[in-house]
Amino acid sequence: MNVDELKAFPRELTSLYRLTTPILELVKLLCKVISLDKTVEQEAVIIRRQLLRNLKVKEFAGEAQFSDPFHSFVIPAVVCPYCNFTVNLDICSDPELQESAKIRPWRCRECDSPYDMMSIEMALIEMCGQMVYGYATQDLSCKKCQQIQRSNLDMYCSCSGNWGNKEMQAEKVRELMKIVKEKAEFHGMKWLSETLERYGIE
Repeated sequence: MNVDELKAFPRELTSLYRLTTPILELVKLLCKVISLDKTVEQEAVIIRRQLLRNLKVKEFAGEAQFSDPFHSFVIPAVVCPYCNFTVNLDICSDPELQESAKIRPWRCRECDSPYDMMSIEMALIEMCGQMVYGYATQDLSCKKCQQIQRSNLDMYCSCSGNWGNKEMQAEKVRELMKIVKEKAEFHGMKWLSETLERYGIE
């Protein structure tokens, strides 16, 4: 591995995961693991500070904070059409799904038979539709007193607070949709990709 390879992740990884540089991600991950042992917690803080200083990264900078870089999007109860084995598939983290379905079709863990990719794609389309419907029909609540909005004509709560989404935030929905869009293109799911484009996900 040369020096240039240590400075940046492959483009296909940075498009799927929230990553900085390989060395910085390694430092953050190792320091996080070490800090889990409460008996060496203080030493872990010192090591982290020194390593970040060596990388010329400020200790409290946003890029220095550990966050799980991997997304998750689970398709529940996927049934094998051959042996009826049922499993939840995480299209982001399952090792078997990290190679494009265009090259290696998804297979059952029990009998190694291929899944019906069309039914999986339709399930993903339905899940995305339900997500959009859930976002559009959710209650609004006051950001100040948490009271539910009773009339659509009320611009402000009786306590003068602003209304906001009670459960699903637009940014979170958009982030999940982008994850599915990237995976749809990666696995060659054209209908799913077109559906998400109609939802405004590029």
